[in-house]
Amino acid sequence: GPNTEIAHYVGERPEGPFSYVGTVLKSDMLPDTSTMKAPHNPRLEYVDGKYIFLYICQDPSSKDRLRQRIGMMVSDDLNGPWRFVGKDGIMVAASADTTHWTGKDVMGVCNPAFLKVKDKYYIYFSCIVKPHAQASHSYGYAVADNLEGPYTLSDAPCIDNISYIEDAQAFEMDGKYYLLTTDNFGRNTGAYGNLIFWESADGRQFRTKDASIALGILFDYWGTDEERKALMKTPGVFVRSESGKVERPAILKVNGKPAYLYGAGGVNLEGGDVSKSYVFKIDWK
Repeated sequence: GPNTEIAHYVGERPEGPFSYVGTVLKSDMLPDTSTMKAPHNPRLEYVDGKYIFLYICQDPSSKDRLRQRIGMMVSDDLNGPWRFVGKDGIMVAASADTTHWTGKDVMGVCNPAFLKVKDKYYIYFSCIVKPHAQASHSYGYAVADNLEGPYTLSDAPCIDNISYIEDAQAFEMDGKYYLLTTDNFGRNTGAYGNLIFWESADGRQFRTKDASIALGILFDYWGTDEERKALMKTPGVFVRSESGKVERPAILKVNGKPAYLYGAGGVNLEGGDVSKSYVFKIDWK
């Protein structure tokens, strides 16, 4: 909506607590407010000595109010100042060519992830295409020779998922490349809301045969069945998904290894009326 803001919080420890610093981006800060609004789903990375800030925005001039594109900002410092990349801050949009796989999109491109693979720069994106087949919500990438583009869309999706996925986080470790995505409805892993751990040798192709489950739902790590039932009866408790699935996964590396995973919870485990983020410790082997 028009009041969407992306905020900056800081903590002394990876586990928190975190304190509000300020707003990084909101609608009236976008380069063209006639075609850009509601920045959300941020993704923050550090590459080539710069902080890379990706976001989604919607196009209010479009007949489809959910028409989404991916923008980029860069900064030399986490505290800013941030500058928009390119003339309008947009890095990736669905193709205008209807013969291209993204040209059959339902609501543009969204949920970005970023990775430098050797000397190339990749922005991974989610795209729902027509018709709504089971795997119609899949991931592709846009690749560039330079950080600030231009970026070229992949000719096809890069993941062989059989059903809906989103929320990718990309990272490299020991010469291999990884994506974390949600299994939103459980049709890929067999369990509703799991996080899928996709592995690739080149960052361009991710296959189910090389995938595993990275994380379950919140209730796999919290409470008994009785406590879960009692929580769900709490007046006003925030529930986006009764499964308690975790969305928007983000990885924090410590000393070069994935050490923490952050995500937005589908249920507020403390019984509050707003969404909360949760953090998990990673045992990387």
